[in-house]
Amino acid sequence: MYYSHNSHGLGHSTRALAILTGIKKQNPNSDILIAAGTGVPHIFLNQGIEIVKLPSIKMTDNPDNSTSLIPRYLKASLSEISELRRRILLDTFDCFKPNVLIVEHAFFGQNAEMLPILMRRWVEDRNHQKRSFATVYISRGIMDSPRRVKSLWKEKTQKGGSIDGTNLFDLVYIMEDKKTINFKKDYQLDKQFCDRAKYLGKITIKTKKELVRPQEIKEYYGIPANEKIILVSLGRWKGIEKILDVLLKTFKEINGKKEYNLLVQIDPFLDKEIIAKHIKNKDSKIKFLDYIPQMIDMINAADLVICRGGYNTIAEILLTNTKAILFPEIGRTEEEPYRVKKASKNKNIVYLDEFNLTKKEFKKKTIQLLKQKKGLPKNNFDKYKIGKTILNDIKKQFNRL
Repeated sequence: MYYSHNSHGLGHSTRALAILTGIKKQNPNSDILIAAGTGVPHIFLNQGIEIVKLPSIKMTDNPDNSTSLIPRYLKASLSEISELRRRILLDTFDCFKPNVLIVEHAFFGQNAEMLPILMRRWVEDRNHQKRSFATVYISRGIMDSPRRVKSLWKEKTQKGGSIDGTNLFDLVYIMEDKKTINFKKDYQLDKQFCDRAKYLGKITIKTKKELVRPQEIKEYYGIPANEKIILVSLGRWKGIEKILDVLLKTFKEINGKKEYNLLVQIDPFLDKEIIAKHIKNKDSKIKFLDYIPQMIDMINAADLVICRGGYNTIAEILLTNTKAILFPEIGRTEEEPYRVKKASKNKNIVYLDEFNLTKKEFKKKTIQLLKQKKGLPKNNFDKYKIGKTILNDIKKQFNRL
């Protein structure tokens, strides 16, 4: 049983699917069930993975620049939705009776909704009983800047009163390389926990060999083989309208020869007024696309990507060696700026701040990257190798229970 804490997460779902399909490849007969609040449950069902859909929660911005969780669709209070999610998770666990429980990101889950299940493990250990199921913790790596993790995450996420979440898991995996983030050195977390952590490197929904040929993407969208693609995916958070304004004006200036095609992916939860304002654009070289859950083939076909700084996006950019201008989301956490700062050491990646963005700077960086040769991909993130490692470790651990 795999638990994803996501409120409505699209990125979390893609990463979870990569992990689970990587495991399933090694053991096709295994029964896998995921519980999550994702808005794209069909991506799991399409791969033969059952999902228990939890009621969705969303993050909303407050006037004081803080954020709050609220129900996305239901009119109940957050506490009522949280209680409903807790009960669904507990009943699912009791009926499914998993041999292995995998928890992603937050030890105790969204609003501590996994605590009732993990308490059973705590009681078993406290009473020196035989453990009835193995537990696995998975982190994407960079959760926030080291400063914020030390002051916030360590206290609020790791600890549940007298219960230390770091001791509730048999296996700990970091989906990152140690040079990018080191939990012991950068976050200064519990030494015993850090020593048990295994760094598996980045994971992507597809391996390099599984990528669709760029020409097939061009044919699908009716783009001539000799023309190039600029791909845009900016999510739904504040700041997107300014970036779009600058982007569209710049595109018209640099596309005099009509050699570029601008493909703009529309987030399903983007403000409809923003969509209405820009989608009327009559330039035949600009296409607004419905949301695509998995962007990796589009990224591989693009000559330039303009996007945010999420884990999946950066991993896919690095896998395909695609040139990119990244606008990390700033304000909610320091996670994306920290990740993009690390990634921008790659000469194909440029970090721009949306709050200080000027058309002059944006145009300069865009032209600079478009003239730059793409080069051959150097990274080869392999979800099947990762899945094999996790499954082998689980088998060894389960034999010890």
